[in-house]
Amino acid sequence: MPIDIREEKDLGRFYATGLAEDRFLFRTPPLRNVTLTAPYFHNGQGKTLSEAIQQHLNPYQFARAYAESGEHLMGRAEIDAIAPILAPRSMISDAQVELLIAFLKSLEDRRAGNLSP
Repeated sequence: MPIDIREEKDLGRFYATGLAEDRFLFRTPPLRNVTLTAPYFHNGQGKTLSEAIQQHLNPYQFARAYAESGEHLMGRAEIDAIAPILAPRSMISDAQVELLIAFLKSLEDRRAGNLSP
């Protein structure tokens, strides 16, 4: 019987529901007011919006953040299977990251204030 190599990883929505089919499922939040809600990701590892964007551009670089020991819990094959289009070769410029952030700022409701915890 094959061993599920994901057994020691973050189980996502499963922690809230206890349902096996919710293992490794994560809610995708809306982009409205995203500039007001740092830190980013389900575990808060992205301190700034720029860091969050950079993680999506090179997910393997940040995979070690999931393990307390600093070990990579996700191997390159796992990450490539999840997001092959986001491999490091698809990097965008810092200017393009700033343009993305400017767009996301345009989605702010100025009445919302700072929504960070």
